[in-house]
Amino acid sequence: MEQIKKTSTEQIQSPFAAARVNEEKPSVSYAARANIFRQLGKAMIYFLVFLLPIFFLPWTTNVLDFNKQALLLILVFLSLICWLANSLVSNKFEINTSFFNFPVIILFLVTAVSVIFSSFRYGSFWGWPLPVSQSLLSLLGFTIFYFLVANLFKKDEIIFLFLTLFLSGFLASLFGISQLFGKFILPFDFARTTSFNTIGTVNGFAVYNSLLLVLLLPLLFFVKRFFKVVLGVFILTLLVSLFLINFKTAWVVFLTGLAVLFAFGAVNLRKTGRSSFVTVMMIFL
Repeated sequence: MEQIKKTSTEQIQSPFAAARVNEEKPSVSYAARANIFRQLGKAMIYFLVFLLPIFFLPWTTNVLDFNKQALLLILVFLSLICWLANSLVSNKFEINTSFFNFPVIILFLVTAVSVIFSSFRYGSFWGWPLPVSQSLLSLLGFTIFYFLVANLFKKDEIIFLFLTLFLSGFLASLFGISQLFGKFILPFDFARTTSFNTIGTVNGFAVYNSLLLVLLLPLLFFVKRFFKVVLGVFILTLLVSLFLINFKTAWVVFLTGLAVLFAFGAVNLRKTGRSSFVTVMMIFL
């Protein structure tokens, strides 16, 4: 009799237990799907950060700016779609409410108002035939890029995003140096000049390298030994390009950035007592 009771009890409870299991399975699958969309969104950002400094297409009239803008918009909107899909599947819509969001939003709104009242709205919005990098569409792409990075990446993941940027900048710098020495790697006619590089003008290339140097130096104190060697090679390559071009504005940007880093290092010295960062900044200054 007891066995019959146990069997009947199990038969009665089993449908409810099966129902509970079936309820749990979709939640697990939804979480996995949401994570897939999140990882895809991150992958798009990584591709964008790596490809943007070195990307160009030889089949268009404007081989650099127009193609970079197209790459920016395509990858940013694909990442945005993945982020929205992640929010819908996970049933969570979270936005990083940082103080830095307000300057970015204000900059975009002010630029949008200026485009509305511009005498040439078409060119100001699309950037063509005007400079593409100064268009509202490009600014929209970078604004969305900022919010995607703020919402898709954790703080400890940002360093890998910077390392991706530095690797791409290193490759662009190597190519630019080879061009300056007259070693033309690419077979295209437009690339067979010493002034061609994947960033833009030679002076713009120098300013870009100076900004990368300012961002690179602090990371030397936060990465392990292997990455310090790698970043050291990147720094030397960027410095060589700066010396070869010798553009005054690029040096001003670099030295101003070093002065700011030195000020932060001095404040950090008072708090932690570590003088290595300040010493390195003084050597460069």
